[in-house]
Amino acid sequence: MKLETRVITVMFAFLFLFGCNYIAPYNQHAYEQTTSLKVEALSIVAKANEPYSDHEKEIEQFKLRMLKAQEYARGIPKNLEAAEQWAILTNPEGKSMFGFLGFWKKNNQVSEVFAEEYRKEVEKHFNAIIELEAGKMSLGS
Repeated sequence: MKLETRVITVMFAFLFLFGCNYIAPYNQHAYEQTTSLKVEALSIVAKANEPYSDHEKEIEQFKLRMLKAQEYARGIPKNLEAAEQWAILTNPEGKSMFGFLGFWKKNNQVSEVFAEEYRKEVEKHFNAIIELEAGKMSLGS
């Protein structure tokens, strides 16, 4: 391969890799929504040693806000990573926020030790979304 062909190939590769925007730009609303829902989620998890029925209305309203946030994230072009994290949080199976809420409802109350373990998982998933959105800001997107 000639030197000129290599240079042109490298230039096109560089333009392709760094000239295209592969991730959605920073979204202030998504960031605020996520941080707010994280605080709500952790507050709800902290109440799990109380009967679920005492908090059912609050939980249903919270779940609706979570689903709205998930839908908002899915609607943003090039926002696959955040949308995937929202899908994890709202999955009723496994170590997710909705999984925890289902377990709490089924058992009516949850031990503080169990709630603390779930809190760590839920916080990890929220932090992934928050850090992703904050990282977009530092990239200047």
